Amino acid sequence: MTKKFWMALALLGFLAICCVGAGAQTGLREVNSNLKKAEKAYATLQYELAIEHYTKVLQQQPEHLLANLKVGICYLDLVKPEKALQHLQLAYQKDPHVSEEILVLLGEAHQLLGDFDQASDFFRAELSSLSRTELWNKQYLQKRLRECESGVLLSAAPADVSITNLGAAINSPYSDYVPVLLPGDTMLLYTTRRPVTTARGKFGVVEQIHASQLRHGIWQQPELFLKPGHALPDHSVVSIAPHGNELYTYFGGKERGLYVSERTGAGWGAPERLGSPFNEGAVETSMHVTDDGKFAFFSSDRPGGYGGLDLYICYKLPEGGWSDALNLGPAINTAYDEDAPFVDVETNTLYFSSKGHDSMGGFDIFKSQIKGSVWSQAENLGVPVNSPSDDIYFSLTNDRSKAYFSSDRPGGYGRKDIYLILLK
Repeated sequence: MTKKFWMALALLGFLAICCVGAGAQTGLREVNSNLKKAEKAYATLQYELAIEHYTKVLQQQPEHLLANLKVGICYLDLVKPEKALQHLQLAYQKDPHVSEEILVLLGEAHQLLGDFDQASDFFRAELSSLSRTELWNKQYLQKRLRECESGVLLSAAPADVSITNLGAAINSPYSDYVPVLLPGDTMLLYTTRRPVTTARGKFGVVEQIHASQLRHGIWQQPELFLKPGHALPDHSVVSIAPHGNELYTYFGGKERGLYVSERTGAGWGAPERLGSPFNEGAVETSMHVTDDGKFAFFSSDRPGGYGGLDLYICYKLPEGGWSDALNLGPAINTAYDEDAPFVDVETNTLYFSSKGHDSMGGFDIFKSQIKGSVWSQAENLGVPVNSPSDDIYFSLTNDRSKAYFSSDRPGGYGRKDIYLILLK
C-alpha cells in the first residue's frame, strides 16, 4: 500500500473522530437546553411542560439523575404514581442521597398506589433518620403512617357501592370538580380549571362554571353556565339554594370569599359578597344551605377553631339574616382541614370531607348524624368511595340512590375528575 493510501485513511479517521465529537457536543447542548427549559417550567409549577423537557433529556441520557428525580416529582404532583415511582426508584438506586426527601417521595408514590405496607416502610425509614429537633417532620410522617394503617383496614372491608367516572363529556385533561345538582337532578353544575397564557406571555389558570343536562340517563356536552357578559369570572360554584334562585360561588381574587347571585326574570344578578357570619376567616371555600332553608353549613379557618378549616353552622333568623356561627365540635372538626359540607335533612346526616379522623390520605369523605344537639363521631365512607387521593365535594341526589363527588385519584382524565356513586 502506498504512502498516499495511509495518509487518506488517517484523514478519514480524523474526520470521523471530529464528527463524533461534534455530534456529542450537539447532543450535550440539546440536553442542557432542555434541562434549562425543564427547570424553568418546574419552578413555575408548569409540570406538564416540565415533563416534556425532562423526557427529552432522558431520551438522550436515560440515567440522568436530576431529570429522573424531577420528572418523578412532577408525575407525583400530577397524581400519576406509577410513572412517578418508575423515575424515583431509578434515581434512588443510582444515588440513595439524590434528595433529602427521596424516602418520603417514594412513600407517597406507594401510598397513592394503595401499597400501604411499602409506603409505611419508607415513612418509617425516614422517621428513624430524623433528629429530635425535627418535630414538624416527625408529626407529618406519623400522620402518613396513620393514613396507611387506615388504608389497610378500610381496604379489607370495602363498601357495597360502585364508582363510575362521568367520562370525557364532563371530565377533561385538566381539573373538573364541585358537582352541584340543580332542583330536579337533571342539570349538573361544576367548576373547571383551565390553563391560560396572557397577552404578555404569563402563565395562569382560570376557573369557570360549566353546566350539563341529563338526557336519557346520559350527561350531555357541557356549556358555560353563564355566557360571556353575564359570566362570573374566576368564580367557582359552591352550591345552589333548594329553590334554585340563589347561586353560591367562591371567588379567589382580591376580595376572596363566598358570594351569592340572585336569579330574577331577567337572569342572574351580579354576585354579592356574603356578610356576617360568613367571610370572617382568611379562607372560606364551601357552603351548603339545607333543603328547608333553615340552616347553612360552611367551612372557615377563622380563629377559635380546632385547626385548619373547620365546619360551622348558622340558622336563618325571622327577619331573614343569619345567626352567629357555631363550630360543629370535635366529633366533626380536627386539627386538619374539614371542608365541603352537604346535609341530607331527611336522615339528619352531614356529609363532609376531612384530612383528619381516619383518612387514608388527602381528603376522605365522612358522614355524621345529629341526635338532639349531638353529632355522632365522623364515619369514613370507606373504599371505593375514598382513596389515598383527595376525595371531596359529595353531593347526594334527591332519591338518595346516587351521589357525585370529585377526586384526583389515578386513572382519571385529568387533575381532578367527577365521579358517580351508585348506592345500594
